This record gives sequence, structure tokens and C-alpha cells, in this order.
Amino acid sequence: MGNFRILKRYVFIFIRKIGRGVYKKRIWLISDREMSAGDNGEAFFKYLQDKKVDSVFAISKKSADYERLNKIGKVVDYGSLTHKFLSCISECHCSSQLLHMENHCETKQIFLQHGVAAHDLSKMLKEVAHKNFYVITSGKQEYEYMLKSNRQIDASHLWLTGLPRFDLLESRSKKMIGIAFTMRHKLLGQDPKKVMDTEYFRTIGRLFEDQEIRSFLASNGYELRIKMHPEMEYFEEYLPAVVKEKIYRGTYQSFVEESMLLVTDYSSIAFDFAYLGKAVIYYQFDDTYYDNPYTSKGKYDYENGLGPLTIDYDAFLDVLKKMVLNQCKLEEKYRQRAKEFFAYMDRSNCQRVYEKVKSVI
Repeated sequence: MGNFRILKRYVFIFIRKIGRGVYKKRIWLISDREMSAGDNGEAFFKYLQDKKVDSVFAISKKSADYERLNKIGKVVDYGSLTHKFLSCISECHCSSQLLHMENHCETKQIFLQHGVAAHDLSKMLKEVAHKNFYVITSGKQEYEYMLKSNRQIDASHLWLTGLPRFDLLESRSKKMIGIAFTMRHKLLGQDPKKVMDTEYFRTIGRLFEDQEIRSFLASNGYELRIKMHPEMEYFEEYLPAVVKEKIYRGTYQSFVEESMLLVTDYSSIAFDFAYLGKAVIYYQFDDTYYDNPYTSKGKYDYENGLGPLTIDYDAFLDVLKKMVLNQCKLEEKYRQRAKEFFAYMDRSNCQRVYEKVKSVI
């Protein structure tokens, strides 16, 4: 493996040196996930379209988002020879996914993140950090903690700009309660039938099968919907029918915009809701999220977070009812916490990221 990495690096350097000599355009390579867009990569890509920048978005031709992105700007098929060539010669690579960055230390690589880092990412970042690696942050607390916990990333490589996707958020609230639980790494690759009997999926089933919740929400004119984490979508076909029919199929952006209230465990999408001044309930029914090789429990205090914290089902149900009866209005203390957390709450996040990238290339 070591010899392969050395060989790969020399091949990269060779292609970069020759390629940049022949291909004169200085490409900004942008991406989200291989099979989907709709994150900070897409938001930044849209912003770049009226800038004097040769930007190209990398996404699989098999993705449902490919044609939509192709109407916005230049697109390359993720994993194709052209994509690999652009990865070698690009001026910079900006992505919401670390997986798309291959430690090409000659290339400016900007990790746009796919959410606010409420957890400790040092285990993940230490594997990819290099002299030209930069990380976007949104919160003052987030920035300070990452600076202290990631010793391989100094202050000049940690940018407090805000997430590009925040610029696009518009509140279009419907009477919808949105559920968005984050992934569980230990369930990936497991027998789906056995996975359905885990606390994670039993909880999802209970929320939609509970007649008390269904009757209460219906009597108040609300609908319960769930947005599955991309890594957990594989298990959708094994879910109870009552859950499958309530899966939200739109983008994360529209999910945030249309929901009046979010129910989540640890998902950073809570910060998107807070950015729009929307209410959040934390329902942390288990603590297995941290049982993974990438993240650890950070310093973020959920007990003093963006919404009430619940652990057991009855307590969650009680909080949910109270918030629905209050028209899902955001309490002032949570609005104030959001203001104290974010460094910026405006529509200039993309601009700040753009200016930072320009300053280092």
C-alpha cells in the first residue's frame, strides 16, 4: 500500500506538471457527493457562475442531479478520465465531502464541510490535512474548538466564513414536522432484516406507528415526514409501509425550508434550521452515533443547544406536543443561542469563501 501511494503521488505530480503546461485554463473543481448535489458544493458552484472563474462540478452521470447541474454550469462525470485529469491539474478543489479529496498537497483543497461541526473531527482531518488543506467553519465556538483540537491545522487554514448553502435558504414553512436522524456507521453493510431490529430503526418505526402522535398531529393540521440520511437510504425498502410513504424525497434545502419544526438526534441540519430561526427538538434515544472511526464527542453542549434535549420517548412526546400547541414558535432563548453561535447570519457566506480561496491561489 505504501509503494502504491508513492507511485500514485509521482503519477499525479507528472500529470499536473505536464497537464498545466498544456491545458491553460485554471479550473476550480467543485463537488458534493458522487451521486447527489444539493450541499455546500452546489451552493458555491452556483455563486461562481458570474465570476471570472473556470468552475467545473463533478458528479456522476447516473445521478438524478446531473442534468440539473449541467444547466447551471460545466459538469464532469465523477470518476471519469476527464474528472481524474481535472483533479490533477485544477487550481483548487472545493468539496463538502472529504472522500473526494485525495491528499494532493500541490492542489489547494478546501473542505466546505457538509454541516456545522458539532463533533470532534480530528480523527478524520488528521488523515487528510496538508500544507494546502483548508476548512470552512460557521460558528465562533466551532472555530475555536477545531483550532484547539486539530493541531495539524493552524489558524490560517481554518476559515470562519459560514457555509455557502446558508445563502440559499428561504423559509417556506408548511405545517410539517421534519425528522432527520444522522447515520449510524456500525449499521452499514449489515443484514437489513437484523438492522430493522436495532434501536435506531425501531425508534423511526415507533414515531410513525404511534397512534397517539398520528392523532395529535392530524387534529392540529400537521404532517410528520422523515428525511433519510444518504448513507441510510439503502435500508428504505425494509422500512414499514407507514414510514416509507412519509419519506421526504425533496432536497435537504427544501426540507429545511418547508419544515416548521425539526426533530433530530445529532444531525448538523439543526444549525440550518436555527439559521432560519426555526425550532428544533433533540431526541437522542441512543448514543451509538459516536461508535465510528471518524468522529468523537466534541465540546458542543446539547443541554444548552438550539432546542430542548430529550432522551426518553415520553419526555420527547411531551415536548413535541407543547411545541405544536405553540405553533412551533422558536423560544427567544434558542434564538439568542443561535445568534451567539454563528459568526454571521447574512447572505454573504459564498462571498467570504470566494475571497478566501482567491487569497490563497
